[in-house]
Amino acid sequence: MPGAGKSTLAEGLARELRAPVFSMEWQLGTLTPFRNVTNENQTPVAEMMLVGALARQLQLGLDVVTDATGHEVEGGTGIGGLPQASEAWSEPHLIMDSATQDAGTTLKRVLDAVATGRSS
Repeated sequence: MPGAGKSTLAEGLARELRAPVFSMEWQLGTLTPFRNVTNENQTPVAEMMLVGALARQLQLGLDVVTDATGHEVEGGTGIGGLPQASEAWSEPHLIMDSATQDAGTTLKRVLDAVATGRSS
């Protein structure tokens, strides 16, 4: 949903947490100038780049902020064809719907949850 405040929220949260932001849009933009990247393979390549970068940061025990939508694609296959990307998370996590409230309110809710260790 364009204009819902996802990137504003992700960047505000990352700034407060001093954590990197990984954006699907940035991945897609990076691939645009390459002739070997076509409309058919651009999204899967970008998804694999995003998953790889996120996975490495998490393996190192670092926090990350993801600015992406649609973590599950048609047929239940997760990002980049990795089924585990769409399985239920056992670790604490917070799901935000930036379409239902303004970015400032959403950011405050996220920061409050992070400060108190809550998840939903």
